[in-house]
Amino acid sequence: MRNIRNSFPSGTDSANAHDPAEDARLLPVLADRARVVEETFQAMFSRTVQRSTSITNGADWQAGRAAADCADLAVDRQAVDQLKAVADQAP
Repeated sequence: MRNIRNSFPSGTDSANAHDPAEDARLLPVLADRARVVEETFQAMFSRTVQRSTSITNGADWQAGRAAADCADLAVDRQAVDQLKAVADQAP
């Protein structure tokens, strides 16, 4: 099970992040990797657009993050079959 919280930085997480500039040997590798990721993303999702949003309700944001922490993001056949069975039983 993956934890979605790790996908979104929070204010305190960025303060503790490793600064890649500290190790100059990694910079060319990281730059090349970033370029490849960006090119691949653009090729796969060429119709995406960037949007921004603001958080107006901190309690709802925290509740959403708590729910995301509990989420199982793995997609396997068993999970799909279980969801289908539940949906089929709904009135």
